[in-house]
Amino acid sequence: MNTRTRTLQRMKKRASGSPVPKDYKALEERIDKKLEHIEKGLDQLRRHIDERLDGMDNSLHVLGESLRKVTGYSIGDVLHGRERNESCDFAGATFSLHWYWRKGKNTAICYDDFKGHVQRMIEDTCRQARKEHWLFQGLVVISDWHHKGKRQSDGHHKGYNGQDYHIHLLTYAKPKTEVLKYMAAWWGHENLGQYVSHGSFKGTIRYNWSVDYGWYIYLLDNYTGSTNGIGKIITMSTNKYNHHKAGKWIDSTFVKTWSADDWRWRSFMRQIGTYDRGAADGIVDQRDEFIEFDEGDTARNSPT
Repeated sequence: MNTRTRTLQRMKKRASGSPVPKDYKALEERIDKKLEHIEKGLDQLRRHIDERLDGMDNSLHVLGESLRKVTGYSIGDVLHGRERNESCDFAGATFSLHWYWRKGKNTAICYDDFKGHVQRMIEDTCRQARKEHWLFQGLVVISDWHHKGKRQSDGHHKGYNGQDYHIHLLTYAKPKTEVLKYMAAWWGHENLGQYVSHGSFKGTIRYNWSVDYGWYIYLLDNYTGSTNGIGKIITMSTNKYNHHKAGKWIDSTFVKTWSADDWRWRSFMRQIGTYDRGAADGIVDQRDEFIEFDEGDTARNSPT
């Protein structure tokens, strides 16, 4: 029930001697004009707020680029006082399928089913993040592309598509580990894959803690290099599926979902090539066995 309807109902309930115009049509027109005037004012206020926020974003972007050139630090390091292993940081992961879901098997999963699993995992993760008060921005790339050789001088990789379906993830989270760990547990619970720290089984989940800008470029390579119709980027954040007013705990960095090409991925992340695997906390054990593709095909034998 809208405001105009409620107002008319209250007026109709008044005593017969109250000063209510008998011509309710004229009254409705006056109410409509008043509401239209209020809505115009709200629209102007929203535009003003958006313009101010855009101006702040542009200023931060310019500041971030200047800071990076002079000091080597990103604006994210300054805003969050972030050291390499503090709780608010970037992290990455790769999720692949058990061997019996891969191409060439009689139980191979089709693309639509695979994409459906990924979408449900994202929705459940966003709900869990709100429940646990985790703050995060994230990208999930669905891919059938595999890199070939080392990273090139421009930061990109060469590769080939047509490989088994898998996803790469990038999150900016506080705390940085909980979102990816929840997603990995979800992946395992649905029997799509598993994390193995050591032993005779091959793991299909790999974590990359404290990633730099190279991981973001790598995700884009997977997206653009995948077979047409297969590659897909899905954005996610604490509030992506939240239809309620954000609580006071929401940090301004996480209120609006970052798009895949948002400038903050570039400005907040460490420079490409500065990721120190040995200094990353929560690093996968050296004994960890990981394989992304089928062992039977040499083209699929090395992890992405």
